[in-house]
Amino acid sequence: MKRNHQPLFLALVCLATGLLLPAGPAWASGFNRETYDLIMRWVNFIILAALFFKYGRRPIINFLKGQKDQIKEEIEILEEQKSKVVAEIEAARVQLKHRAERIEQIKQKIIADGTREKERIIEQARRESKHMLESAGHKLEHHIRQAHQAVRAEMIDQAIALATKRLPEIITREDAEKLVAKFIEAAEKG
Repeated sequence: MKRNHQPLFLALVCLATGLLLPAGPAWASGFNRETYDLIMRWVNFIILAALFFKYGRRPIINFLKGQKDQIKEEIEILEEQKSKVVAEIEAARVQLKHRAERIEQIKQKIIADGTREKERIIEQARRESKHMLESAGHKLEHHIRQAHQAVRAEMIDQAIALATKRLPEIITREDAEKLVAKFIEAAEKG
C-alpha cells in the first residue's frame, strides 16, 4: 500500500513560503539581523527536512534495510560461531571430566599398588626378622652350649687336678686294689 506524501510536502513548502514572505518587510520595519538569521535558519531547516523527506526517504530506508539485513547476517554468523564455541566448551568439559575420572582411577590404582607393596615389604620384614631371631637364638644356644661345655671341661679338669693331687694322699694301696677289682668286675659284666 503506497502512501501519498505529496500533500505533506506541499504543506511544508507553503509554511516555508509563509515564513519567508513576511520576513522581508518585517526586517525593513525594525527586525534586527539576529532575528532574521534565526527565522532563516528555521526556514532552511524546514526546506531541508522537506527535501530529505521527499527525495531522501527511500534511499535512507533502503540503506537502513540493507544495514538491517547485513546486521542480521552478522548476528546469524555470530550465533553459529557461538553455538560452535559452546559445543567446544561442552566437549572440553566432558573431556575434563573424563580426565578427572581417569586421574582418580590412576590415583586409586597407585594407592592400591602402594598398599600391596607396603604389605609385601612388611611381611618380608617380618619373615626376615623371624629368621634373624631364630638365627640369633640358634647362635645363642650354640654359644651357651659351648660355654657350658667349656665350664664343664674346666670343672672336670680342675676336679681331675684336685683328685690327682688329693687322691694319692687319701687312697691307700688297699683302696687302689679294691678299685681295680671293681673295674675288672664291671668290665667282665659289661
